[in-house]
Amino acid sequence: MPASSSSAIGNRPNLFREITVILVVKIALLVLLWFLFVRTYEVHADANSTAAAMGLHPDVGTRPAGRIDR
Repeated sequence: MPASSSSAIGNRPNLFREITVILVVKIALLVLLWFLFVRTYEVHADANSTAAAMGLHPDVGTRPAGRIDR
């Protein structure tokens, strides 16, 4: 009969510490990757460029005709 999972965990008293160290290392690597690759990107978007990227005419909006936004 195979050993239960609780006895397998009982055989490794440092399991909590090992999992904690692995999670801290992963979070540190994610932060490092973010600083190296993501932080420097700037995205500039406006209505006209977004509409053009979607293949729409940038000047045609969804507002009813004759309505003026103030």
